[in-house]
Amino acid sequence: MGTSKMFRSLARLAGAVLRQSGREDTWIMTREQLEDWIPRLAAIEPEQRVALPGITPERTMQIVGGGIVADEIMRSLNVHEVEICPWALREGAILRWLDQFGRTRLGF
Repeated sequence: MGTSKMFRSLARLAGAVLRQSGREDTWIMTREQLEDWIPRLAAIEPEQRVALPGITPERTMQIVGGGIVADEIMRSLNVHEVEICPWALREGAILRWLDQFGRTRLGF
């Protein structure tokens, strides 16, 4: 499970595949898709990366490093594909806190 804007940006750029599986559709990015884009991204000047799908101005300087880290994590864990989560760690932490403490403190 890839949970961050970085994974979402990389997946959009790399051409993640929509997998329809019953109730929910999921976006899947393969390691091969990611590995195909890392050298291509590195060859593009940061100012020009913003023209690519999924790359926002605030990600232009981070996207190559993020791609390398994502690739190395997938390689180390022998993961061939990753499901892209629409939320990031911050939202997960908030939801976990609400689940653990919100019911008693907030009365729901």
